[in-house]
Amino acid sequence: MTKVLSICLSAALLFAPAPAAAKVLRSAPSNAPTSYVIGGMPGTLSHSNSLPSQLFPLGSTLTGTLPTLSVLPTLTPQSKVGVQAIAPVLKAAPNLIRHQAAAKRPPTTLETVQTFTKEAAPQKKGAAAASLHLFDGLQTRVGSPVGLAVNAADAAQTPSRPIFHVPVHSFTLDNGLQVVVQPDHSNPVVAAAVTYKVGSRNETKGLSGLAHFFEHLMFEGTSNMKPNELSNLISNYGGNDNAHTMENNTAYHEIFPKSLLRTVLWGEADRMRNLSLTPHVVANEKSVVIQEMGQSVENQAYAKGHVEGFPSLAYEKWINQHRVLGSREDVRDASLEEIEAFYKAHYAPNNAVLTLVGDVTLAEAKELAQEYFGDVPRRNVAPAPDVSEGPIEGVRRAVFEDPLVTTPLTMVGWRLPPIGTRDYWALSLLSRILSGDAGSVLYQKLVKEMKMVLALGMAAPHSNFSHFDASGPHLFSALFQPKGDTTVDSIIEVIDRVLAEFAKTGPTEKQLAGAKTFAEVLWIDAFEDMRDRAVNLGSYAALIRNPANLRHDLRRMLSIKPDDVRRAIKKWLLGTGRAIAEIVPTDKPRQELASQETEGNHPAQPEFNPTSRPPQPEGPGAFKSPETVEKILPNGLRVVMISDSRMPTAEFKLRFPAGTSNSAAKSIAEIVALPELVTKGTRMFNDSSIATKSRGLGWSLRAEGFAESTVVQGGGLSRNLPEFLELLSEVIQGASYPADQISLWQDEQLEELIGRRKDIEALSEDVWLDEIFGDHAYALREPNEEQTMGLTQYRLRRLHDWVFRPDGAVLTLVGDFDPEEMAGIIEKKFAGWKGRMRDETVAPVNDTGPSSIALVDLPGATQASIALGKTMDIGPKHKDWAAFHLMNQILGNDTGRLQNNLRRDHGYTYGAYSRLFNFKKATAFQATAQTANAVTGAAITEMFNEINRLRDEEVPVELLEAAKRFLIGQQQIALTKLHGIVINLDSVTYQGHDFKDHIDGFIERIENITPADIKAMAKKYLNPASMKVTVVGDREALQEDLQSLGRPFRVVEQH
Repeated sequence: MTKVLSICLSAALLFAPAPAAAKVLRSAPSNAPTSYVIGGMPGTLSHSNSLPSQLFPLGSTLTGTLPTLSVLPTLTPQSKVGVQAIAPVLKAAPNLIRHQAAAKRPPTTLETVQTFTKEAAPQKKGAAAASLHLFDGLQTRVGSPVGLAVNAADAAQTPSRPIFHVPVHSFTLDNGLQVVVQPDHSNPVVAAAVTYKVGSRNETKGLSGLAHFFEHLMFEGTSNMKPNELSNLISNYGGNDNAHTMENNTAYHEIFPKSLLRTVLWGEADRMRNLSLTPHVVANEKSVVIQEMGQSVENQAYAKGHVEGFPSLAYEKWINQHRVLGSREDVRDASLEEIEAFYKAHYAPNNAVLTLVGDVTLAEAKELAQEYFGDVPRRNVAPAPDVSEGPIEGVRRAVFEDPLVTTPLTMVGWRLPPIGTRDYWALSLLSRILSGDAGSVLYQKLVKEMKMVLALGMAAPHSNFSHFDASGPHLFSALFQPKGDTTVDSIIEVIDRVLAEFAKTGPTEKQLAGAKTFAEVLWIDAFEDMRDRAVNLGSYAALIRNPANLRHDLRRMLSIKPDDVRRAIKKWLLGTGRAIAEIVPTDKPRQELASQETEGNHPAQPEFNPTSRPPQPEGPGAFKSPETVEKILPNGLRVVMISDSRMPTAEFKLRFPAGTSNSAAKSIAEIVALPELVTKGTRMFNDSSIATKSRGLGWSLRAEGFAESTVVQGGGLSRNLPEFLELLSEVIQGASYPADQISLWQDEQLEELIGRRKDIEALSEDVWLDEIFGDHAYALREPNEEQTMGLTQYRLRRLHDWVFRPDGAVLTLVGDFDPEEMAGIIEKKFAGWKGRMRDETVAPVNDTGPSSIALVDLPGATQASIALGKTMDIGPKHKDWAAFHLMNQILGNDTGRLQNNLRRDHGYTYGAYSRLFNFKKATAFQATAQTANAVTGAAITEMFNEINRLRDEEVPVELLEAAKRFLIGQQQIALTKLHGIVINLDSVTYQGHDFKDHIDGFIERIENITPADIKAMAKKYLNPASMKVTVVGDREALQEDLQSLGRPFRVVEQH
């Protein structure tokens, strides 16, 4: 089932809808996101590198359900595990799907100054700057002195509609540092990115993983900064930061209130020249990175076949084959001298790009870049590697056994043409036509018509995201999970036939137009978030040179014709070599992993004697909410709108007050299936027609179930909003739940049930909810086989009429439109929709008893998944809520006490966090970590130690003030983008509060909270004696250690 985690980590808070059931926790990656969750909906950035770029480049399109592919990110899913539309996930986690382009280094002498567009005058600040357009949509001249050229043929075929364009400036300091500036004065917020032209392809044999290792080391201080000091400063003043490593670049990125700009630039410059590579830092981070390997690859189904097996077939050269994380042996054995040499060879101003996006002018950027980076010395940068590969000869095929896998998965890869060529753009669009949604060609053929696969996807890199180089090997890939006894070869034969047919007669103009519109939306989406914008512009500048060329790339893609697609298929896909990797289940035990040092022998950290200190910023300052327009329609539907014309897009959420715990469903299967099937067919349209229409309009449409509500939501091009609302009305009023879609859902659900048996995160979700909620409806289980197969069309239609009623529902809409005009359109489109609200009471949550430890046995697991917590009678309207919420920030955010203890001090885990789940009848507190088996007991002890420290000691005043500033800054950052605004608007409005009063009064609600209040909250609500501890892992390795903790212990069976 599709769920989204409701974590209360940010200001709008305080009013978060609760998760529906066990599956919900998978929505938040356990590998430690930098969370900017607003209003209870997750948005994460992670620097896990677990997926192969060769299989899933940015812009990959996947269709169907991959029920056991737990390594896939699932932040904004279109199907059960979020693989129908990978692009929205990439917006939240841009590094998870990596590219295989190698860094093409520019000459050491760059253009002195290049200003590509005239800078707009600063506009009035405030999130509601509706009159401000950030982007120039006018046609601009073709051609540019640097980067990918646009030839006359492309210019002649340019589409007539305006081309989305990011106005950008670029200049270069004398030391070689390129600086890219994109002013956006809509809010007093800035995003920064420093992109180094170094990735895993710059490594040598025996030293794999060093590029990613430096992603960690760069946070561990300098001669002038303590470990994590820059991150703490950014967090303490309301921002957040993170990093990612790819094959061709490593980027460090932040978003923060404008007042931190000097502090951030000082810190980035200092770690560019003065990184602290002490034995203590190196030893501790080796432990953390090895933990990450276990969590992201070695303990994840399919991951090793993805990141090691498939690349070994598709490429000949080691630099293209090895995984970004490297081998644990190479990381463990790397000497301090080798690590220092890597730093000096790659971390230099003449090998980097600084990007600034937001409330900064070109003049400011020039002054500040010179002030902080101007005296950082050039270095002799290592030469770029030769990443070129010849064509794949014949068929390279292998089978990879994986004991974590329950359903086979096959990957097929063909060599792609160079990025930027017409053939490249043609095949990129082809992947959109062949897969991506229910209207795609291969979905209709292989999933629905022939019933040969459970899920499928086609992938080709799209440089609407800009982590690409114009050179280097790339793959056009197919991925599928065979259904039943269907053979891999028979599926490949069908794919080959479809490709051959397209080479002769396809695609149609309509198919190509739909793919272009969808690609245009993704292109715009890549720049909606300020930090994404900074990362994408920086990567583009680092790897392709001229960020002003982005509009020319889009123009080139939109100029592709059907003949271009047919020609590219014939040249690159038909009759050419390919790589085929099959990942299959096995009963063989997992390979024993090399031992790792975790604690106890790390050298002492030398005394800290800085010669310079960072500029101390002011607080994030006040913010003002955007103006809302509200209408109550005659049928009872409440419509709340915000006009924001900064982007040519709009987003909506339509929330109904009925969910998994308070609906009229007669079985678990009904309420789980309802949101997944509501968009799969109506009285007028089948699933293919709905998907095709949505794609053609440039809109997404999906639904999700929560414990106490059901949400239909989407986003897309504002110019097509009226037409999309007509389609939405048809879905809401006329959903028919076709029998064939029910059958497909049943097949997928059964496969998912099988997959959860070896999915450590899924098992952890199940057992934790069972422990804290017992038999309460909030602990709704996955439907079992009998319930799944008993699902009927009649029951779904009855439940639909109960759930999807206008009276009591709230439609929140934000984007580039006129609210008064849009209110009339909405009323007209939904005029025939009727139905009175019904309220179903939820039972109180009962205490489930004293603290205990429950272990789910997962034989052979190399790591343990820990979750501990309890329920409590408190909610967003409670007088204690603001202080309680602030206490949780101190304990469990990205720079909180749990993270500092378990990761920074002990190296036990890649990440430790706490979070709050808000239900109407209770709030659930949860703290989590994944650890190596040998330190699981010690990690649990330290988690309780940190909770007890909050209960026994008052937190320092500065720590409390930093937590306040963090929440204020996060709210300010949330208002910089449509997605953040609509999440806040939905969450606050659904709870019955006035959006403007709530947002504008946020500072007042938290400013008077004291250290004594925080201690009182911990004392009152976080009693370890009543906390349930759940662990999923290898019983043989864990039981003795867990029993020694002195709490009642038992082993529980899997569901």
